[in-house]
Formats: sequence, C-alpha cells, structure tokens
Amino acid sequence: MSNTRSTRSLDGPPKSLRKACHPDASALDTWRHLFKQNYRAYWMQERAHLGTSARPVLVRLDDELILCHNDRREAFALDDERYLALKAVSHLVPALVLRLLWNRDSGRPRVDDAELSELEHLLGRVQVDAFSERLHDACRAFVRDYRKMSEVSVTALESLGATYRDALRPILAEASSHALKTLDEAVRKSEACVDDASIWSALVCVVCSGHQPRYGELSKQFFARYLVSNGIGGRHWLHRLVYAEGRQTLDQALDLVAQRSIDARIGRLLLDGPAALDRDVLAQAAATTLDELFPEPPMSVR
Repeated sequence: MSNTRSTRSLDGPPKSLRKACHPDASALDTWRHLFKQNYRAYWMQERAHLGTSARPVLVRLDDELILCHNDRREAFALDDERYLALKAVSHLVPALVLRLLWNRDSGRPRVDDAELSELEHLLGRVQVDAFSERLHDACRAFVRDYRKMSEVSVTALESLGATYRDALRPILAEASSHALKTLDEAVRKSEACVDDASIWSALVCVVCSGHQPRYGELSKQFFARYLVSNGIGGRHWLHRLVYAEGRQTLDQALDLVAQRSIDARIGRLLLDGPAALDRDVLAQAAATTLDELFPEPPMSVR
C-alpha cells in the first residue's frame, strides 16, 4: 500500500510578496502571480488531506476500484471480463461496416475475396450466446451483398442496421447489469473498510476515463445514485462526484479532486455558488454580447 499524497514537484509553497515581485513587474502582474501562488498553496493543503482518515476517496480506474483512506490505498478488482466481451460484440458490426466502407470512401480498390473470407471466418467464431443467430445471418448477408455488388449498398446497410439495433438491446442490458452489479459489490467492500459513518459521509467519488464525458456514463450514474441514496453531500452531492477525463493514474485523479475542491470554495465565497467555476467565468457575459452580435436564436452549444 502506498501513501496517498501527491509527488508533484511543480507546486511549491507561496513565495513572499517581495520574492514574487520582479523589479519591472506591473502591479497587476504581481496580483496575478500572488493568486497563482496562493491557489497552489491551498491546492497542496487540500491535496494532502485527500485519502486521510477524514477524507476518503473512491476512484474508478480501469478494472479497479481504489479506496484512498487512512493514508493508504486499497484496490478492489472489478470483474469486467463478461462486460468487455459483450462490449467487443457490440463493436463487431460497426467494425465490419467501417471496414467495407473504408476502401470506397478512401478511393482504394474493393476489399478482395481473401479478406472477405477471413471476415466471414471471424464471424463464425463469435459465440452465439452473445451474438444472435439472426444477426450472424445478417452480417453474412451483408458480406455476400458486398461480394456481388462490389460496394456497400444502401439497402444492405439499412437492413443490417435494423437487425443490429434489435440485437443490441439485450446485449447492452446484460453488459450494463453485469458492470453495475460488479461495481456495487466493490463499493460495498470498500464501505466496510470505513466503519465510521460520519467519515464515510465525507466521501468523494471519481471516475477516470480516457475519453470525453458522455451523457449517462455508467459509472457516473452509479455513483450519483449511491451518493444520493446514502445522503452523502446533501444537496451538494454533485460536488462529491468528479469525472476525471484523461486522468490515467490515481495521483492525477486526486490532483483533480483537490483542484475542484478549491474552485468550489472560491465559488461559494465570492461567486454564485460552488458550481460557479464549473463553467467559464465569461459564459454569461459572452452570451449577452453574442445576443447583440447574432440576434437569431442560437443552437444549443455545450
């Protein structure tokens, strides 16, 4: 087990005003520098508290759920094998379609018979329990149509798409159920490691991901329900749930949690509330000016 404190070396304690000032620095530059230095100092303080006996943090990272508590880290493995298999099955049809479309759209010669035979062979090796016989047949028909037409026909694509959408529903249902129950089991185990309910009420949950946040992301949905059902965070429960886009290590995830905590504090003290810095501080002012520049009603932009 390793200590939960960050090893980042680029963040140091605030320098004195005299050291922060350069002989030729303007007053505004000095204030900007002071802000950065003191923000950094508060960030380091907050970061040091995360994962202590008073600030437990749960981090979903790849196939593990990691509990940071008492300056230690305990990992609970998530059994994702079935989920990943089902996810791979859901990718099969898009992979097949994109492969056959690629040559046409890139101006290359059609896919040759040898590769088409290999694709059919791979289709035959997919387990029927995860990939319905009807969808198998539709994929084979799609390849046969390509052989005959030397291109992807609109009719064949529409037919395969309709069959795929129908077959996908039970696959997604099973994948979701398996993933959520696996995550729930790991969270209950981690909860049992912190026997003080008052400490657990300070919990922060983090979901690490390599891609941009998507509406309805599974782990975020789970932690949202978990926090609300356990009364953690009260009406500000949302600030206990962090989506760590592009964060690939535990330390990077905790660094982001500390940053979000400082932003929430600034928002509570000086702005419209703890969520004020979750959006661009220029957002409202920009919208007002844009209404003057572009009188037509805007499309939704997120």
